[in-house]
Amino acid sequence: DDFGRVHFDEMFNPSRVPSISFGALADDYLSWKKEIGKVNNRDAKTTDKIVTNVALVREIIGDDTPVSRIDHDACERFLRQLATTPANRTKLYPGLRLEEAAELAAKNNKPLLAHKTQLQYLGALRDILQRALRKQLISHNPASGLQPLIERSEANHEKRDPFSLPQLSAFFSSSFYQS
Repeated sequence: DDFGRVHFDEMFNPSRVPSISFGALADDYLSWKKEIGKVNNRDAKTTDKIVTNVALVREIIGDDTPVSRIDHDACERFLRQLATTPANRTKLYPGLRLEEAAELAAKNNKPLLAHKTQLQYLGALRDILQRALRKQLISHNPASGLQPLIERSEANHEKRDPFSLPQLSAFFSSSFYQS
């Protein structure tokens, strides 16, 4: 008989933000990124990369997943799935679901996504959830601070050969540096 509270069950809280699906949030995020790209005259290649990254994130998380249900455990499942995703999956295994492609890649000993590529996909998930946070659809970003399970395979100094002395000499003796 306590009528001092507006609600007793959180489901009936009038100030509660309605949950939306991850697919709807991803669509909203893509629309926003495309608008930013248009305003800033970004090339289509940049937009296509964002669309591709979001497509894989959507495939792993699931379009029908309520955004409010994406927690730390869901983000860890995302990381585990990324860690088993083959590089060039859509080229090597067109039309196959992600799990099927990962299974075939493991059997055929195909390379997995590199650390840098996994960072890009994780960044897309983090950005989408950050948009949900700004829209007050979630109270915190569960993807914040996460890193890919696959670590870098090589040190930074091993990635590219350094410039040779003749290359450096030619570079710094150019007309740009002579004036």
